[in-house]
Amino acid sequence: MEKKSIKALVIFDTTFGNTKAIAQAIAKELGSGARAVTASSVSASELKGLDLLVVGSPIIGWKPSEKMEAFLNGLAKEQLKGTKAVAFDTRVKIFIHGDAGRKISEKLEAAGAEVISKPQMFYVKGREGPLFDGEVEKSVEWAKSIKDQLEKNNFDPMNRETAKLAGRSLLYFVLFLVVMGLAIFLPAWSLAYWEGWAYISIYFVLVLLVTLYLLKNDPELLKRRLHRGPFSEKEKSQRIIQSFSTLFFIGIILFPGFDHRYGFSMAPWYVPVIGNLLLVVAYVIVFIVFKTNTYTSAIIETTKDQKVISTGPYAIVRHPLYSGALLVIIATPLALGSYWALLFVIPIIFVVAWRAVEEEKFLSKNLEGYTEYCQKTRYRFVPYVW
Repeated sequence: MEKKSIKALVIFDTTFGNTKAIAQAIAKELGSGARAVTASSVSASELKGLDLLVVGSPIIGWKPSEKMEAFLNGLAKEQLKGTKAVAFDTRVKIFIHGDAGRKISEKLEAAGAEVISKPQMFYVKGREGPLFDGEVEKSVEWAKSIKDQLEKNNFDPMNRETAKLAGRSLLYFVLFLVVMGLAIFLPAWSLAYWEGWAYISIYFVLVLLVTLYLLKNDPELLKRRLHRGPFSEKEKSQRIIQSFSTLFFIGIILFPGFDHRYGFSMAPWYVPVIGNLLLVVAYVIVFIVFKTNTYTSAIIETTKDQKVISTGPYAIVRHPLYSGALLVIIATPLALGSYWALLFVIPIIFVVAWRAVEEEKFLSKNLEGYTEYCQKTRYRFVPYVW
């Protein structure tokens, strides 16, 4: 696949031609979409829609040149928002000198640019130059490294935005597992609880696989799935419903530990095995739903250009994601070896049913074709049951 041309602008000021030579070498290496222009001639329109902005100046009086400072001081606060940028300077090779590159970087950041590399320095012989041998070649290598970095960040599937989403997902995932681990093992007051270890391990693998799939194939859906919880809901009724659901789910996770500690259930080994098998089946359903419906938000909402999905699992029931989620709820007490924790499943079923009914009211008003879909697909969770 042919690489996309990088649209870049190299802005420079020069006194004796040394900075100009570096700027032109950088622009040439960046490719046909790059141009080198002087700080005094660049216009505001040229700063729009850039993949990369490179700014360089000689050090004059411990700082950038007067013309370069005039350009930088003329930048508005958010003028460069969304633009990636780097800076360089040319300097005499002495023990004490100024630092134009750092000052340029700070000014670019103040204008909203994302500075993606430390400033680079290039050395000249004496006040007027010329450049030391190898400095132009060094500028070409630097430009090549910036270009490689930019191409990777902008045009690869794992771009910078996706990397941030991956970090956020990992943090959320780890925190959830830590909290779940504490909720399982603290009530048990023992780490010798194999049902707990088996459940967390299988849960970890299943969620990780689904997350990696979404990260690669549908990062926007993953982003929506992370925006969840009672306080994220826009509808008051859904905030109430989600609060009840969260409380009952906490009960399902907490109670099995006490059950294990005091021996209420004494479930045989095959009960947790059955529970974990149900957990796997539940996540297979969840995965199929995510693969079928990219609009599967964690809160009740509609998005721009959203359409009704009536294929795959949605041809069988209206809320296949809730079907999978309820199977997770049923599987969890069994996987943790607790019959008594199944008592928390009953109110959760009613709460999820309440959520589904309210969601249908919302979607019938806000999503074209949803009423007709409900008339065609009769069952909500389980075919021939409800």
